[in-house]
Amino acid sequence: MQGWRHGDGKAKRYMRSLGISWLVGSTPPGPKVYSCITLVVVIAVTLTQRSGLNSVDLLSIPIPMLPLTGKKELAKTKMHILYQDWRGTSLESIDRWTFSHKWHGSLDLGEIEMKKVVAPELSIVGSEEYGDKKSLSELKEHLIKHFKVTLEGSWEQNQASVLLDQLQALCSPTSKSDQSAFQICDIQHDTHWKLSDNLLSDDISLVGSDVSLARRALDFAAPRSAKVDGDSGVVRSHRLQFALMKFVTNWGHKEKVVNQILQRKFGSQLDVDVGYIDLTSVTTYEDRERFQAFKAPELLFMMESWSLLPQHLHKVDGLKYVVRRQQGLNHPYYGPTTAVSWPTNMQNSYQEYMDYSFNNDDYGASNNPDEDIAECMAAYVLHPMLLQVRAPVKEEFIRKQIMRNTRYLENPIFTFKIENEEPYRRYPPSVNNIDIRVEGDPNDDKTVEMKMLVDVGHGPNGGSKTLTLYPDAVEEESGGSITMRTTEVFSKYCENGFWSASQIKMVDKIGSERWIKVDEYSWRLYLNNAMGTTWAPRYLSQTLKLTKTLEKDDESGSHYPVVTATIRFQQTGAPLDEKSPVWMRLASKPSAQGGGMTGSEWDGSGTSSYSYPLYQAGTCVQDQNSWDGVCTVSWKLSPYSAAGQYYVSMIQLRDVASNTRNQFFTQQKPGWTCCGRVGNTPNDEFPVLMELQQCAQGTELSVDNICVVQDLSPPSLAPESIKIQVEPAESSHHNGASVVKIQFKAKDDKSGVGTVAYRLMDPQGFSHQGYMTHENEYGPVFHGDPTAWKEYTLTVELAKGSPPGKWQLESLDIHDKAGNRKHHQFIELLQFEASH
Repeated sequence: MQGWRHGDGKAKRYMRSLGISWLVGSTPPGPKVYSCITLVVVIAVTLTQRSGLNSVDLLSIPIPMLPLTGKKELAKTKMHILYQDWRGTSLESIDRWTFSHKWHGSLDLGEIEMKKVVAPELSIVGSEEYGDKKSLSELKEHLIKHFKVTLEGSWEQNQASVLLDQLQALCSPTSKSDQSAFQICDIQHDTHWKLSDNLLSDDISLVGSDVSLARRALDFAAPRSAKVDGDSGVVRSHRLQFALMKFVTNWGHKEKVVNQILQRKFGSQLDVDVGYIDLTSVTTYEDRERFQAFKAPELLFMMESWSLLPQHLHKVDGLKYVVRRQQGLNHPYYGPTTAVSWPTNMQNSYQEYMDYSFNNDDYGASNNPDEDIAECMAAYVLHPMLLQVRAPVKEEFIRKQIMRNTRYLENPIFTFKIENEEPYRRYPPSVNNIDIRVEGDPNDDKTVEMKMLVDVGHGPNGGSKTLTLYPDAVEEESGGSITMRTTEVFSKYCENGFWSASQIKMVDKIGSERWIKVDEYSWRLYLNNAMGTTWAPRYLSQTLKLTKTLEKDDESGSHYPVVTATIRFQQTGAPLDEKSPVWMRLASKPSAQGGGMTGSEWDGSGTSSYSYPLYQAGTCVQDQNSWDGVCTVSWKLSPYSAAGQYYVSMIQLRDVASNTRNQFFTQQKPGWTCCGRVGNTPNDEFPVLMELQQCAQGTELSVDNICVVQDLSPPSLAPESIKIQVEPAESSHHNGASVVKIQFKAKDDKSGVGTVAYRLMDPQGFSHQGYMTHENEYGPVFHGDPTAWKEYTLTVELAKGSPPGKWQLESLDIHDKAGNRKHHQFIELLQFEASH
């Protein structure tokens, strides 16, 4: 049985929810598994051309290791291997102490200019195309009778009509159902609706029985006759639908309502009525203890993502179930992936999601929209311009063959203009020379020297070792080329054999990318390691312990809880890694009873719908004259963290040769053996629980009373406060180098604003992302009044050569100190369906 794994990159979370996948390409491994170490070479480059200076700041090379089948002694005399093919000429030499690989490319790099694409022009040629001709009074009566919705204030007939239509699509019974709309959408109370001209975070707000709906959400809710680049068709938006989904599901908290929407619109369901053991019997073979309920925002994101697709892609034949893995766990086969689809050729096909599907802030994750179909589909929908610029042939194929001429247009709320009279549209450099040299005795660490010549001219990042190459102090220019080099030590415990770079990714400072495929260059590195090993360190069973203490914040004088985990480990091969030998995830679940957790509490989505398990690295110390030792990891928690049972959900140990082993902690039944085909993952252990209670009213946090005043709500943003200013970094030249300042106001109800992440979209569709620096960015305690509106300034420096034209503020993600987060999207996607 093979699974289909979704790509990991920005398509960020979207493509993970589409059901569009890629083939992993191998049967899940058997009990004997050799670790596949991945080396990532990151090269800092500066490229000089006759036309001026352009900076290239990232070159990454994922390098899967190809182990030898045996460890035969090498001959003491050098063997010179010279071969030549269409890629170029390679020379290798090897003996007991040294290895060298040299390659000189002979490729025709082809196009070096990116296609210049002008944003499509949308022209509205007609009004809304709804056939409902009821009068406004009739529509109001219908809304009251069937949905308990009373319209107040200024409503027009077309606005009431589209509101009714969208509510019917979500809640009206089908011909096979005897339920009313009240029952289907669990409508229990009368509500009073007014239109608002203000920007609302979710386009809708509910206070008591009063509903405010953003007037902007209705602009394209009904199909409107339009033309795009001369093609006639209709244009619409799902913005109103998304707002109503939030309302009828209580922002995702009414799981039964979500489930009926999934069944009606997409033919899928959350309830695994066949049982998890039967569902996974031909895939991962797991019981329900490895799975949990979705968090409320996750359900909303999933419904919205699927709704963006054309109607003919809403239902996938055979896909019946959508499941969520327990928080804080990697996938047993595919590790920290995002989503996996299992087409079992039966009616029980399913998709599984995990934390990474919704909570991946790793902005270095690979994003290759012209390499893999899942990335292409996500780029086509979310960043329509990007695919046209970087892969126009694939964009045309998707538009005509998959999307049936459905196109997506961006309708941004916040924009700013970048001036650049000489935009840089060249692809990042390519590599045309590689020189690798390895020195060292079989029983010693190896010195690896690497030199690459980069010339003017895409695979996922990842891996366990990084090399950084720097330009020579005196730049070696030759026909617009520059040499970079590095020297680094590889452990003598790294597995014996040949290593090769599977793909090379180059990214310049303005975000342009070039991906160089494995058949376009020659890159080999041989490690003659007599002590090479694939044995990973292991966690010693039943040795995990949790303690809680109290620490003081010096600036504010406030105290906060600290949770510390200790484990015993055993070295089975190489010594533990010195920099990052261990990391753990700390998760929590609500608990009504002290000292334990019921099955239903374990099945739940966690203490907060808006927070995720906390990742933290630690240290390890080996006992004297022993293979065993102790690892320690500590988490500094906000005094407003969620109350409940805290536990370590997962441990990963890592040695100097990059071998890793995981330990999961779940409530699996004693004697149950999960995922027997994965030999590197031992059986789960029952979680060790440690309770953080809610502080009683009138009591304070103290050494004798370590408790929390829980904050379960995300921070608030005032969208109307957002202002954008742009200043040229070099006032005498309009060359794209600019300083962008984005001002906004935010607050939190208890713990205070913490991490703030942003995304900007350039005129070519590329998403630029990062984090905002501010005085309360780090630490568990907020300094100041967290409940007061505070003005923040996000400063982004754009590089020389940045694309000219209209840029867009794509999104802000605001976290509080308790870990709750809120995603704010500022680009409305319009869906255009051509009439031919």
